[in-house]
Amino acid sequence: MLVIESLNFSYGHVQTLYDISMVMRPGSITAIMGRNGVGKTTLIRNIAGLARCQSGNIRIGETELTSLPPHARARKGIGLVPQGRQIFPKLTVEENIQIGLQARKDTIKKVPEEIYEMFPILAQFRSRYGGDLSGGQQQQLAIARALAGDPQVLLLDEPTEGIQPNIIQSIGGILQQLARTKSMTIVLVEQYLDFVKKITNYFYVLNRGRVVAGGETKDLSEEIISLHLKV
Repeated sequence: MLVIESLNFSYGHVQTLYDISMVMRPGSITAIMGRNGVGKTTLIRNIAGLARCQSGNIRIGETELTSLPPHARARKGIGLVPQGRQIFPKLTVEENIQIGLQARKDTIKKVPEEIYEMFPILAQFRSRYGGDLSGGQQQQLAIARALAGDPQVLLLDEPTEGIQPNIIQSIGGILQQLARTKSMTIVLVEQYLDFVKKITNYFYVLNRGRVVAGGETKDLSEEIISLHLKV
């Protein structure tokens, strides 16, 4: 279980997150939603350790993460699929995925075959440079790289951005499978409302750096959507 308690974060003198408290459950998918610029990516960066909060705490179960650097959080079970994918264009597909192995506790040096089974296109293109893949294929590669670290918690920042519908559907099915079969805690920043309604179990809505709504996805009402999500 990923728990965030009373988290506050500022860029210099500008505060962007205010007293954020959330619980993300194992075996479930939680969406973090909100209009552009409300703090969603900043929150993901705080969880992953790429930004450091001024107060509050973050933990997986009883394991405190707040003071740990990003590589240590990865070893404690945090996997990140960043916005924009950030794959290595001059490395092959296999080399990109191998980088994720550094976070594993079991020190396996070979990419598990189950990753290629989840993403058959990556198996087919394992010797191709990451920069030669399509946008959808690069997104699958970014997810595979995160999964190579055997995370307990998988963070995804805008996973459907710029992706064709058939790849979105495939990614959604894989995330549901991971939550169901591996009891993984999955957290995604997402603005594609239909995708959220289809695959997530819980949601939180941010507005101006504060949590303004949350609950089970089935209770994501038109009133909440109109107040906090429509442009």
